[in-house]
Amino acid sequence: MSRITGQIRVLELHQHTAAGPMLDAAAYLGQIEGGGVQGLGFTLTEDAAMRDGRDLAGNLDFYMLPGIADTPESFATFALEDLDEDDPFGPRGVGELGIGAVTPAVVNAIADATGAWPERLPVDPEWVLDALQRSAA
Repeated sequence: MSRITGQIRVLELHQHTAAGPMLDAAAYLGQIEGGGVQGLGFTLTEDAAMRDGRDLAGNLDFYMLPGIADTPESFATFALEDLDEDDPFGPRGVGELGIGAVTPAVVNAIADATGAWPERLPVDPEWVLDALQRSAA
């Protein structure tokens, strides 16, 4: 977190999954890591302004998708491949599994650092600076 700009940068992302046996390790990692980066974008940069259910942008020129510079320096993915014997569902797909826990984890870290909970996504850098200023007072 930059105390000058309010920008948040996630340096490490650890994800734990329990989807059962992996059939294709590269595809599995691609889904989990790709979903993680998608979750970071949703949390920190992607802002689709809407009114009455309609997109206010005429195109996606200013829609800030995460790029390679926004990805964490370190990914760690832990896969629990052994399912319980009485598991009624069996192996699961990992399609967008990597996205779900990212927002709560990042927002929790922001709240821990600033003493305030973001109430809107994406988290606005100006809000971060204001929260840091309030916590210093």
